[in-house]
Amino acid sequence: MTDATDGLDQRVQRMLDEQAVRDVVVRYFVGVDRRDADLVGSAYHPDAVDDRGHHQFVGATAGPDIVASNAKSMTSTRHHVTSQLVELDGDTARCETYCQGVHVTAGDTPRRMLTASRYFDELEKRDGEWRVVRRRSEMDYMRLSSLEDEGRGR
Repeated sequence: MTDATDGLDQRVQRMLDEQAVRDVVVRYFVGVDRRDADLVGSAYHPDAVDDRGHHQFVGATAGPDIVASNAKSMTSTRHHVTSQLVELDGDTARCETYCQGVHVTAGDTPRRMLTASRYFDELEKRDGEWRVVRRRSEMDYMRLSSLEDEGRGR
């Protein structure tokens, strides 16, 4: 009976770890949309690197830096996580997340921006907590339109 219990315990722990990884990624997006630097930062280990190609954010300061960067270019953001693939390997994981965004740009002529992106995360479980150690993202689609074209304001 112990072998069956051990197998069940391992499967349950795997499901808990997969859900914890998904929660980290969603917590990041909710933090960005709320402009909550602490929530964004809680998704990263202090030594993490988030490589955006044109800019890199470091885990210890990622929260306030990402929120400040977004505030310069967007008046609002709404991220919608669609699909996620989580691959666990002990206390490390890889996660690919598809995300659609609906944003309003900052500036004299605000515009609606629709995006489709993928986030490629490497995570580690340290002291029982999953967080991102490396992130890379790719934008697959972007469409800008005037707010008036959509018949509504901000």
